[in-house]
Amino acid sequence: MVIKLCSRSAKGNRFKRAIPWVDFFQAAYGKLKRTTHIALSMEVSKSTVSFMNAMVGAAYQGQQLTLLAKLILLARHEPPLALIQQIKWDETSLLCSVNPDRSNARVRSTWETMVARQRIILVWPNGSCLIVRIVLPPVVLLGSAAQHIFYAMQYHPSYRSITELLGHLAASCFHRLQVFESDGAYSNDRLYAHLVQRNKLAQFRYHLTHVRCQNHQTQLCNVALFAAVGHNILNRLYGMTVFLRNLGHWIRIKQTVFAWVDANLEFRPELLADNATGQSRSHAALVEMIEFLKWNRKCESDLEGPDSGTFEKKAKAFLEMWNSDPANPKPGHICSHESLPACQRHCANRSEAVRKCVDTLMDLFLNTMPSVPAPNKWATHYSPLDFCLAGYMVHKWLCQVFKGAFQHVKFQEYNPLDENADPKLIETLCFHLVNGRRFQSSVSFLEDPEDQWAVVLLSLSLEPNRILTWYWLACLSKTLKYKQRPPLHLLLDPRTSIVCQALQFLSSLLLSKTGEGRLILLWGHFGFDSYQEFCSREIGKCRKIRRILMLAAGWIYRRHYMYLNGDSFAITMCGDDAAHPETLQSFCDFWDCKHSCCVPPGLCRDWKQMGLTSEELCHGNARSVLYWLAATIQCSIADIESMHSQNRSL
Repeated sequence: MVIKLCSRSAKGNRFKRAIPWVDFFQAAYGKLKRTTHIALSMEVSKSTVSFMNAMVGAAYQGQQLTLLAKLILLARHEPPLALIQQIKWDETSLLCSVNPDRSNARVRSTWETMVARQRIILVWPNGSCLIVRIVLPPVVLLGSAAQHIFYAMQYHPSYRSITELLGHLAASCFHRLQVFESDGAYSNDRLYAHLVQRNKLAQFRYHLTHVRCQNHQTQLCNVALFAAVGHNILNRLYGMTVFLRNLGHWIRIKQTVFAWVDANLEFRPELLADNATGQSRSHAALVEMIEFLKWNRKCESDLEGPDSGTFEKKAKAFLEMWNSDPANPKPGHICSHESLPACQRHCANRSEAVRKCVDTLMDLFLNTMPSVPAPNKWATHYSPLDFCLAGYMVHKWLCQVFKGAFQHVKFQEYNPLDENADPKLIETLCFHLVNGRRFQSSVSFLEDPEDQWAVVLLSLSLEPNRILTWYWLACLSKTLKYKQRPPLHLLLDPRTSIVCQALQFLSSLLLSKTGEGRLILLWGHFGFDSYQEFCSREIGKCRKIRRILMLAAGWIYRRHYMYLNGDSFAITMCGDDAAHPETLQSFCDFWDCKHSCCVPPGLCRDWKQMGLTSEELCHGNARSVLYWLAATIQCSIADIESMHSQNRSL
């Protein structure tokens, strides 16, 4: 073996001068994303990589404009029935480098950036359609107000040509619809109001529809429940998860699990049958907790891909080993009797039972670290809630292991003179002091039974929102699918609406008299004989359960059910072949009774002013237009949100 060390010349031209066009595509669409990595792999300078990316983007936009010009010629030759223009955007403050005045110096600062995405759907009277996705580059805004977003979308040099060509294309169509999808920020509502007023004076008027991102609406429901259950729970979860991710603390937790199980496991060889698993059943609260985790994991795996069944195997092995009463602070395992032959026992001895208990606990709950909850991230707070839920329900193992892992670790306290110092400065200079404070707050959080019971209540009340979060994300890939019912039609149908199912789930918990199902997580480990006994003795907890569940139902009803069943979206039921007959008839009756001032501005008011009756909406061209409108709406801008992380250099 011969190893040669080569150094590149530091003088003269050390890069390639002739670059084939295929390398331009590799730089723009390859697996490597960072400019430095691409430059090293292709043996070019970093400035050349930036030029290659800009060149590919310019060429693509040029071909995109050519395609739009050809579509204009096609529309003039064969006028389409309708043009549906879907526009999705989102603006945020992003730390990135920008060259605002095209000088040699780039400025790295926090800039207001906007990402946008468009799709156009052309529908002809014979039923044929054409779907074109339009790529729009990210742009820098002067501010986050509505006027800055409007001028960027209408007059930015990167958007101006596309806007003008789409205007010429819309002039050849009989129906012109625009669907705006954004979050529920006040600036977006002001922008839509301005577009409605501006559309009244336009030569070719559009029928406008504004759709709020349902993921953002669900997040508002989550925030309300966090604030109602406990004002410091999110703070405690954040401190605990950050502490576990620092300085190898997660490894220390995993190492302490074996010592805790070995010192406290109650090994009870009592079963005389060959099949010890069949005779010994786990506690109902423990089984329900596993079902809770399994169901929510299934919702997540359905979005990401087919589940391999690994979690089910781990859960089954866990229930086989942890089959004692979870209310007991000491873990226990009910196993085969010692009188049975060694080959027929479930565990040969206590040492084997300890090893199996440790393996099943770590495989199920300590395989991955819980994520750090963030208010602006939709799914980050579910993992730490599940972690604390399991740590509290299973013999309160998390609190005991947490204290045992760091009982010999000494943390310093803050200097009283530094109380007025900036927190970020203290965290940078006195990192061990911050960890000490987080450790103390985490221990007090895990030891407090009221806080841990509040975590269980919060996990239970957030389960419908959790399912809704993954459902809205799945809607992004289910729109405009051949022979598939649009997601909006499924939401408007009470037989298939996920929102109605979430409300029915919460109502079943509120009206339950036996306390079965998910409710057993709240009272099953307290030692009460029945749910009625729990309600009669724990009046405060019973009142809080009822108040939190009613609050969760109210927020879902207001943010999702009332919004999606408004006239702006209910009108699309007229284009659904499988619409719920009673719901459709109710909308048609109200449509014929209302005046134009009683319906929201946009498509509904425009068609009401045109004199269209419910009979005309359910037949003819209007029915086809409404179907394609429902098929276009995606109910989420998560695909736009994910584009912000890619904009580090504009």
